[in-house]
Amino acid sequence: MKSIFIICVLMSAFNLQQSPTETITVEVTNIKEASGFIRIGLYDRKDVFMKKSVQYHKVPVHQTGSCKINFENIPTGRYAISLYHDKNGNGKLDSNFMKIPKEPYGFSNNASGLFGPPSFEQASFEVQKEANLMLKIKL
Repeated sequence: MKSIFIICVLMSAFNLQQSPTETITVEVTNIKEASGFIRIGLYDRKDVFMKKSVQYHKVPVHQTGSCKINFENIPTGRYAISLYHDKNGNGKLDSNFMKIPKEPYGFSNNASGLFGPPSFEQASFEVQKEANLMLKIKL
């Protein structure tokens, strides 16, 4: 039993060494109102894009201009980011009767869609080993 435990520990250590993690720093620009929150999600697959993030942050907005948000311990791979400025802090992207957003939003690559959000492919980027990323997303 003790030898099985030791093997599991060694395998875990080996797997940790084989899965490097990186940091993604996102600078959100064009913040025009010092209120509410920036709500930002990091997605790793197109089937969960804008539905289930691998990491999520809710950052209070205290000033206009820009802010930086870090995603840490990110394994190498392909990702996309979506965010919005929840000005009133109600936890949702407010829209009008035609479903057009009334609050500022953005995507990685500053991607935009036609009659809706961009696809995962349009917003996606690669996280590579030992290549910490700095992305700028304009609201």
